[in-house]
Amino acid sequence: MPADAMARSPAMRLLDAYLDLAASTGASDLHLEPGENGLLVRMRVDGRLRRLEPPPPALIDALRTRARLLAGVDLADRRVPQDGRFEFRAGNRTIDVRAAFIPVYGGEKITLRLLDRSGPGLSLDELGLTAEQAAALRRATAASGGMIVVCGPTGAGKT
Repeated sequence: MPADAMARSPAMRLLDAYLDLAASTGASDLHLEPGENGLLVRMRVDGRLRRLEPPPPALIDALRTRARLLAGVDLADRRVPQDGRFEFRAGNRTIDVRAAFIPVYGGEKITLRLLDRSGPGLSLDELGLTAEQAAALRRATAASGGMIVVCGPTGAGKT
């Protein structure tokens, strides 16, 4: 184990492990929410939620606080929904994480949306447009005025 990892708190190492596992399996989300026996931790892979090993009860509060620190949200006010973001490295990739903190019965639900920014983007020809659609888009982008709106669900590749 590297020296810097040894200096990190157990909550830091545990959150890093959850994030690394989620990134390595291609998960789109990591969910931490109150459960019957502590904290329920799940990740969404290919649209399906998979349970992960829950943290020891003694680390739950520190794990929540660590996520709040990384996301840059108010540590003290857990009564209102908050959103934040942070980046982390998974191997040679940079993962952008959007964090949502929602107060719920029994604590708070934390959803971490993972967006891998290191993958290559697609060219216009690789988007799967018909020739007619691609030509219309090229004309629109060449125009001196106007607006093009790109919409779709989170994680669909709009960027």
